[in-house]
Amino acid sequence: MRSRSKQDVVVPYPLILLVGVVALMFAGGAPITFGGLPPSIVFGALQDGQVRKALFSADSASLQQRLKEMEVDKQVDDYYSDRINDSRDRELYTDQIFYNYTGYHNEELEETNSGNLIWNDK
Repeated sequence: MRSRSKQDVVVPYPLILLVGVVALMFAGGAPITFGGLPPSIVFGALQDGQVRKALFSADSASLQQRLKEMEVDKQVDDYYSDRINDSRDRELYTDQIFYNYTGYHNEELEETNSGNLIWNDK
């Protein structure tokens, strides 16, 4: 019988770590999001070739346009509708998420010095 050497044992540490983190998040009851975006929406958007191309080439204008065409903002709005009751607050929150990734925001909003969006009530 041959004994195993260290070279024979391959442990995918990043995978184990990822599974552990996800398990802890589920066990803790915390909603799982990636930067505020639910995994189902993130993975759904990543199925689109134009989204992947824009994302990996850091083309934020094309990314924003394609996400808008796919109505991802409405999907995020639906996701948060039971968590943020006020539609104006929810729109501000979802616009902030997309602004963080694309640099674009609703024309009715303006950016503060700290990078947060606020309603432009002028």
